[in-house]
This record gives sequence, C-alpha cells and structure tokens, in this order.
Amino acid sequence: MPLTQLMYDAVTPSRIPNPHLVRAVLVYVDGKYAWTDADRAMFPSAVKVYCAVLPDTDDGSVCDVETGALRPEDAVSWVKMRRTSLTNRLEHPATVYCSASSWATVRSAFVAAKVAEPEYLIAQWDGPPCIPPGAVGKQYSSTPGYDRAVVEDDWLHAHA
Repeated sequence: MPLTQLMYDAVTPSRIPNPHLVRAVLVYVDGKYAWTDADRAMFPSAVKVYCAVLPDTDDGSVCDVETGALRPEDAVSWVKMRRTSLTNRLEHPATVYCSASSWATVRSAFVAAKVAEPEYLIAQWDGPPCIPPGAVGKQYSSTPGYDRAVVEDDWLHAHA
C-alpha cells in the first residue's frame, strides 16, 4: 500500500483551515476560480499542484473534467498537449480529475482516441479516504468552502 498525503482544494483558498500547516493544495491556473499570487502565498509550505479547467490552457499537470470545465474528449486533447509541451516537465505526469461516476466515460474517450491513459484523481465524496484501484488519489470529502483528497505520496512529490 503506497504512502499517502492529504491535499486540499478550494475555489476560495481562504476557506482552507490552518494554511500554514497544509502540506498540499490543488491550485486553479485558469477560469473563474484561478488562484492569485496572494492565494498561493497563503500556503508557504504546501506542495502546489496546478490544475486547468479550460481545454486550451497549456499549463498545469491536472485537468478538471466536470460541468463547467473540460469534457472527456477535451481531457484527451489537453493531456496530449501537456505531454508535448516544452513547458511540461516529465516528472509532472498528466493527471485527469473527474468524478467516480464519469471515470468510465473519461477512460473510454482515451481508448477511442488511441491515446495512452493519464493518471486519475477521482472525486467520490463517500467519506473513506481510500484511493480506488487505478487512481493516484481520491477527493473523499467536501465541506462548505473546501474539499479534501488523499493522494499517493510519490505522485504528490512528482509535482513538488
């Protein structure tokens, strides 16, 4: 069983509790909830994992597949773009964030496009902080203001 770390996610970063103690945060790089420099500075010791919500954003190592963000087919194009981008370092593998209920659809989009699947961060707010087989992390809890995920330690450190 791999070692894991807790990672926070919020559209309003100031709602994440105890920012100086947080070890990892998912930072939005674009869209309506893009984090500012001041937002990122609130978490001085945290590993920052950068997430895109728009399909043409050539930034980040995670893309968000949900209503108001990328569609499954957009995720395929985004992953291909990030894999070939000169700014994407190899130690930052492309990861798709999606709900457990849409995971099969997202996977099918990669298979249909004949594109190697990325890593997956799955949202399933059912309480237990356990990572499903085939994923690198699970967002397991949503509270008013922020979400919590458990992620594989090795995956997280590839983003440091």
